[in-house]
Amino acid sequence: MSTSDGGPLAVARRVLLSSPPGEFDLVLAELQKVLPASASADEEFVAETRRLYGEQTGSRLIAESNGTDSGGGEKCAELRSKMDGYMASNYCASSGYAVSPAGGASDDSHLTLEVYAEKASASNCHSGSWHATYAVQVLSSTSATIGGTVRLRSHEYEDMANVQLSSTHTLEEVTVSARAGQDWADAVLTQIQKLERDDVQGYLARLYDGGRMNDGMLRSMRRVLPVTRTRMDWNMGGHRLVKTLNDTKTK
Repeated sequence: MSTSDGGPLAVARRVLLSSPPGEFDLVLAELQKVLPASASADEEFVAETRRLYGEQTGSRLIAESNGTDSGGGEKCAELRSKMDGYMASNYCASSGYAVSPAGGASDDSHLTLEVYAEKASASNCHSGSWHATYAVQVLSSTSATIGGTVRLRSHEYEDMANVQLSSTHTLEEVTVSARAGQDWADAVLTQIQKLERDDVQGYLARLYDGGRMNDGMLRSMRRVLPVTRTRMDWNMGGHRLVKTLNDTKTK
């Protein structure tokens, strides 16, 4: 059964590729209940879709994970040696990173750093992920440039609610210099921590604390009136009185 003919597998692939962070297998299990038996047992389809999902979201980095040699020369190795401790101190267990030469194996001054982390809690009905891609150019033993993007995804699905949030932040390229006794890789990680704390997490904190999330985006998604076109009366005393009067009528 082809995935390009608009049939069940094509639809299933689109659904799986939009799975929330950490929920690929949960979505797959639900799909297998409604797919034809031959399709749900197609291991090649599942493996290929899982690979595409990992490439698309960055979740492949959890499996490839920390310390895996992605090629490159001395500068790649230098940044990897710093990243091991940074990841252990700042990220959860379900995380990973990769450092690779951006300009080809022979160009060790242009690097690509990818960082991915996800956390899912089925019991609390939420999940989220962080996928950062940084472009690093090493200028000297003590300086470098860094810029990139961070993509955040979250999913809330308590009771009848089912909301996914996806936000991409662009981090402008800046030149960083190491402090005394440090090298360019230390300067890069210091800047990454600043970008994570101030540019991304700081923005999210202002978004939530300022009420822009509740009074703005989420409010615009809510239905003002139910389908009955009548606002719900939350006065339970009034509901009890109506019930009592109705019971009295039937006696």
